[in-house]
Amino acid sequence: MAKYKTQEMASCRAMASAEILWEALETQRDNGINLQVLDSMDPSLMRLLPFTRHTVKTRTREGLYLLNVYRKFCPAMCSYMLDQIEFPDVMQWLHDKGYKRTHEEFIFRACSYASAQQAYIYYAR
Repeated sequence: MAKYKTQEMASCRAMASAEILWEALETQRDNGINLQVLDSMDPSLMRLLPFTRHTVKTRTREGLYLLNVYRKFCPAMCSYMLDQIEFPDVMQWLHDKGYKRTHEEFIFRACSYASAQQAYIYYAR
């Protein structure tokens, strides 16, 4: 039932962004999210990605310094994400209602958050 509510409420962009958030929550690592994927994400959901950004400075044989940027899963950011979409009891949902229903509810709540943020930005002008 929540799947149909999600399709009515959210755009394809928000749904795809919510799927990326779910995948990050599920695997607890960066699954190679590249710049094209980040550019296509909904801006309000992109801010909720549960990753921290780190840089590593390396030096080549020629004496040049290179900065490599990588993202690392952060449990605190994950907790913040779940609080923002008002779904802090995700583990209880998994235990009680199962994977599929929890996944649908997560997508619904993330898309609801995205649409609320878009409305807030629109009316705050």
